[in-house]
Amino acid sequence: MNEIEVIWKFFDNLGEYVYATDIETDELVYMNRKLLEVYGLQSIDDVKGMKCYEVLQNT
Repeated sequence: MNEIEVIWKFFDNLGEYVYATDIETDELVYMNRKLLEVYGLQSIDDVKGMKCYEVLQNT
């Protein structure tokens, strides 16, 4: 397991909402399990290519 996989695994098991975006495009690149559940998503692939504000603010 590489370093980024260890970090994602840590965030997936965290009891807080966590997401990461590409700072140049504002596209979502990661949402932890807890946040995916809140938005009714199965994986980050469900929102691939979308801007964070389009998903998180439902605009």
